[in-house]
Amino acid sequence: MSLAMSVQHGYMSQDKPPGGIDLCNKDVSTRLRVIVFSKDRPSQLFSCLTSLLRNAHGVILDIRVIYAAGDYFAASYDRVAALLPSVKFLREDAKQCSASSFGELLRVHLMCSADSDDDTRHVLFVVDDALWIRRFRAADAISLLDARHEVLTVNLKLAPGMS
Repeated sequence: MSLAMSVQHGYMSQDKPPGGIDLCNKDVSTRLRVIVFSKDRPSQLFSCLTSLLRNAHGVILDIRVIYAAGDYFAASYDRVAALLPSVKFLREDAKQCSASSFGELLRVHLMCSADSDDDTRHVLFVVDDALWIRRFRAADAISLLDARHEVLTVNLKLAPGMS
């Protein structure tokens, strides 16, 4: 299955996953909204998104990218968007770059759109240079947040040397 075909469905899948582990997320109902911030780094963004799609399990991912792109990078962002049609892309207008325009983009992505009837209550904020190198059960983090209301956030740390 090609990358574009498998990603269209909101997850990465392989015909024969390594170790016989199901990578499909086909029997889950928990939704996780993911907001990814990117500026002039379409290659890093593509790696970030595909590693997330490959490794996040137990949830339906609703991925939205807020990006700023100079003229040199705009076509590359268009290519990434074409390869990942299930991901929503919203470009920040460089001419109106202000806290209010960024805030409006963020508000649009955080709120459910009019064509959506989802009940997404959890958000994962990501920058475009994040990579997921192992499978993780995002549903477990959501279950913790739902069960223990005093817990406000769950942090994922990818490497011991990162701070």
